[in-house]
Amino acid sequence: MSLRDSPAPQALLPPRRCFDLCLASLAWLVVGCAPTTSLPETEVGTGTQYSLVEGSHLEVEASHARVGRVAREPMMVEHPNGSWFVTGYGAQDPLNSSPLQPPSLWRSDDQGTTWSSVDVGVATDGAYGNSDVDLSIGPEGNLYFIVMGFDRSTFRGTHVTVGRSADEGRTWSWSVLSETEFDDRPWVRAAPDGRVHAIWNDGAGVSHARSSDGGLTWTELERIHPAGGSSHLAIGPGGELAVRIGPMSASGHRSDPGEDWIAVSVDGGDDWTLHEPPGEGRWPTSIAELGTHPRWVDPLAWTAGGDLLHAWSADDGLHVARSVDRGASWTRWLVAPAGDRTLFFPYLTGGFDVARPAMPPETFALTWFERSGSELRARIARLGFENDTLKVERTLPLDLPIRRQASGGDEPTWTPDTGGEYFPAILDRAGRVLAATTIQNDPAGDGFSIWKETVR
Repeated sequence: MSLRDSPAPQALLPPRRCFDLCLASLAWLVVGCAPTTSLPETEVGTGTQYSLVEGSHLEVEASHARVGRVAREPMMVEHPNGSWFVTGYGAQDPLNSSPLQPPSLWRSDDQGTTWSSVDVGVATDGAYGNSDVDLSIGPEGNLYFIVMGFDRSTFRGTHVTVGRSADEGRTWSWSVLSETEFDDRPWVRAAPDGRVHAIWNDGAGVSHARSSDGGLTWTELERIHPAGGSSHLAIGPGGELAVRIGPMSASGHRSDPGEDWIAVSVDGGDDWTLHEPPGEGRWPTSIAELGTHPRWVDPLAWTAGGDLLHAWSADDGLHVARSVDRGASWTRWLVAPAGDRTLFFPYLTGGFDVARPAMPPETFALTWFERSGSELRARIARLGFENDTLKVERTLPLDLPIRRQASGGDEPTWTPDTGGEYFPAILDRAGRVLAATTIQNDPAGDGFSIWKETVR
C-alpha cells in the first residue's frame, strides 16, 4: 500500500535482475582493444549564444574511507556546520541484503579525515531499505535521508521511506512514503520555504509527496506524470521544481518509449508543465540495452537566478544546456566531445543550494564516466559562467577503486566497474568540488572515496 493507492505496472518487460544486480550486462565497458596509457583530449565546441572555453586542469585528491562494506551509488551532502554526510548501499545478493535492514550513513567532522557511522534507527522505527538513496538539507539545517527497499530474490522494489533529523543526525523520525511493488529511484529535496519534496516511480508514473512541517508528516499528491521514471529532481531559489522523466522505470522492468520530459512546477508541485528536453540520444528499453545505451539519470540543477541547467550524454559526447525560461527553450553546449570514447552517467550539481545560499551562484560540478576500448575512467569538472562564457575545468582521467569479478574461469578475473549509475558531486562551503564514489572489491578494503578539489 502507499499514501495513495497506485495501479500495478502494465506491460512489464520479462523479469530479470535489477540494474544494480546486472553489471554483467555492462561487460562492454571493459571489452575492446588493448588498454591505452591515457584517454585522448579533444577540443571543446561552442554554444549557440555563449562561448565555451577550456580552462586549466582541475586538480583533485582522493581520501578513502574503508568502512568495511561497499557504499554503492553513494550520495553526499555538507551540513551548514561543516559536517559531511555520505550514504550508499551494500551487498547485492539476497543472502546478505534485505529490504528490512537499516540503511547506512556516515559522518565526518574533519573534512573527510575520519568517519563515524550514524545510528539512523531500525526497521521498527521506519528506518529500513537496502537500495537507492538520496540526501538533502533544508534551510533550517534539517537533514533528510530517503531510501528504497529492493527484494533481491524477486528483483522488485518494495518500498520508499524517508528520515528526518533536526539535530545533525543524532536522532531521527521516519515516514513510509510508499509500499507499492516496483517502487524505485527516490529523490528528496528541501525548498527555500521549508517544504520538502520527494519523488519516486513504480512503473505507473512518477509519484510526488510533500511535507509542510519539516519532514514530520507527508502528503502524497497527484502523480507528476502517469508514465516514465523519476530520473532526477532539483529545486530552485523561488521554490521552482524540476523533475526529469525518462522512459525507464520500476528498476528496469518497464519502458515507456517516448516518455522523455522535463516537468516544471512553480506552485510547489500542485501543477506541472511538461517540456521536451533539449537533447537527443537513445534511452535503453530494457536492462539488457544498458550495455549499448548507457543512460539512466539526466541530472538537473538551478542557478541562484532561477535559470535551469540540464546535462545528458549522447553518441557525440556530454552536453549541458541552460534555460532562462524554466525549460521552455534552451542554449546548449557540447562540453566534452566523445571522440573515440563513450561518455555516460553524468551527474550535475551546484548553482543554488538552499542550505548554503552564499555559495558561488554560477558555479557547478559535473562528473561522468568514460570508456575507451578496455579502459574505464571517470572525470570531474567545474563549470562556471563568466561574462557570457561557460568555462570548463576538468580533471585528467581518474582511476576509481571499483572492480567486479568477471564471469567464467577457474581463477577470479577483476575488471574495472562504475559501481552503479552515479558519481555524485557537491560544492562545499569554500566552493570546492567534492565527489564521492564507492570502493568495491579493493584489496585494501571496501567503503567509499571522497575526491576533493585541491586549494585553488
